[in-house]
Amino acid sequence: IDTQEEKYVVPNTINNISVTGICFDSSYDYSNLKELYINKDLKKVVIANSRVLPSLSKIVIDEENDNFYLDQNILFSNITNDVALVPASTKEIVITWDKVSPLSISDCPNLEKVTISKNVKEIGRMAFANCENLKTIEFEDNSSLSLIEENAFYYCTSLKEVKLPKSIQKIKHAIFYGCSSLEKVSTPFVGERRYYTHESS
Repeated sequence: IDTQEEKYVVPNTINNISVTGICFDSSYDYSNLKELYINKDLKKVVIANSRVLPSLSKIVIDEENDNFYLDQNILFSNITNDVALVPASTKEIVITWDKVSPLSISDCPNLEKVTISKNVKEIGRMAFANCENLKTIEFEDNSSLSLIEENAFYYCTSLKEVKLPKSIQKIKHAIFYGCSSLEKVSTPFVGERRYYTHESS
């Protein structure tokens, strides 16, 4: 897509061919784009990260499109069961899906708070990388989180304190790499994996 519009409506067809995929290329300037309207046949959105659409604040899905849905104004794919697009304006997210995929919420410049629900089992590689205004990460009680992959919170430079849940079994390397404001981390064990599973260990 190459557009300077504030409101972009994905066309249903181009040259009588259904439009089922779109790509926002980082070499284009989309700084004017505030509203995105998803057409009825769209199945795939390709975008490097939220910074590519710095002004996007509103997403609307055609009522005939069953391939996507919105939750907290975040675009999800029913095909991949994953995040497709997080608007750059997003300030707070409550994660209720079971896995935060690699890079899926990275480069969200305005994100300040993330709540990880008890359903989340894994946080993927660089999942929250370069969210420089992320100040708070909260884990719900009775968490089922068992794995945090490498560089999960890479360069989240506003993070000051994190309390990891007791449910974690494995922490990959450098999950807080570049978190220059970090003062305190509470963790159920030291090292890459938990060797003792008893609650009192």
